[in-house]
Amino acid sequence: MKKFDELKKMKLKLEKLSEKPELEEYVPSTEEDALEEFILEVIERRAELKISQKELAEMLGTTQSVISRFENMGRKPGYEFIRRVSEALGGKLMITLNGDYAVVVPEELRPFVDKKAKEENKTTKEVLREFISEHIFLLK
Repeated sequence: MKKFDELKKMKLKLEKLSEKPELEEYVPSTEEDALEEFILEVIERRAELKISQKELAEMLGTTQSVISRFENMGRKPGYEFIRRVSEALGGKLMITLNGDYAVVVPEELRPFVDKKAKEENKTTKEVLREFISEHIFLLK
């Protein structure tokens, strides 16, 4: 959990740096931001599931040091590694061109979305799209 807190602090510092145009070249790219976010999600999910780095490594057929390097951003992982980590932790890897417009439903709200989808015999994606379409006009 200590590493998770450190990554959160680093993210806040980077956000503050990004507000200063003269320091722009020192702020990570969007690609690095996405990787940092993914790593934070992995660390958080491991903590929720009470899975150690060693246990995750065993699930993936690799070593604890590989997981440690990944979580400490010591190496840039390939697509296949990221996909395998996602699946091992019960997730589904999604790559999108939509950036900020790709929304993640918070964990605590997912049961409500799942229930609505089941009631309407629809996928969660269909329910979310309809909800957003119906409610976006409230912003006008």
